[in-house]
Amino acid sequence: MAIHDRSKMERNSILRVRLRMLIMLACFATIKATEADISCLRSIKESLEDPSHIFSSWDFNYMYEGFICTFAGVECWHDDNIVISIHLAGKKLRGSFPVGIKNCTNMATLDLSSNYISGPIPSDLGDGLDFIVDLNLSNNSLSGPIPRSIVNWRYINVLRLDNNNLTGQIPSDLTALDRIKVFNVTNNRLSGPVPIFSNGDFSAESYGNNLELCGGPLKACKDDNKHDDEGFFLSGYANNSGLCGGPLKSCKNEDDDDLFLSGFEVGFPLFTILNRG
Repeated sequence: MAIHDRSKMERNSILRVRLRMLIMLACFATIKATEADISCLRSIKESLEDPSHIFSSWDFNYMYEGFICTFAGVECWHDDNIVISIHLAGKKLRGSFPVGIKNCTNMATLDLSSNYISGPIPSDLGDGLDFIVDLNLSNNSLSGPIPRSIVNWRYINVLRLDNNNLTGQIPSDLTALDRIKVFNVTNNRLSGPVPIFSNGDFSAESYGNNLELCGGPLKACKDDNKHDDEGFFLSGYANNSGLCGGPLKSCKNEDDDDLFLSGFEVGFPLFTILNRG
């Protein structure tokens, strides 16, 4: 009986140790998430000018449980210091895109639309924000290319980049975003073919007023390969001023022969008819 009780006590002791370890791991994960989210929010505050004083509530001097969840425009998951959304649309924010935003790794919604944020979107933005569902950066002054890394956003439903100064091509890899429902890049300076999304193409309105976008619902893209082949073929005859014919300028004799043949084709039948008369 004593042996049985001792065995039971040992099992209970092991269970208590495991439970403590699980609690410690959960607390550690929460602390790490909090540190990352604090870094994210600091980056936003430090990168952007705030004439509307929206950041006056963003006080990092007094850190207590859930303190970042009291910040204006920030929403947390059950006050657990885990940021799930940031809404700062139309706050007259000005400055470069905050590079630390990617540290809000659990964020599902980010809305920085209708501000004066400028400069490029960080190329590694897609290496964070693993759970982003809705991203709205429209109506700013963002420039440079659309980061290819955003192909990592497996859960993205809404991606709005319209009304900026973005340049270059739309990354073809975006076709892998099979959950996307809204995609808008109107009023930028983008060029090249539009991606063909696996869940259906978007209308021409999603791509309007760009530099030279083509394909999909827009005009067909030119066969650039054909022109490249012709250019390569012509280059084989370069720096030979006396060459003519074929893909080069017409030879003088060819023109004369063509003229002679054309005259013969018309004149001979006419001569035959006149002689019959």
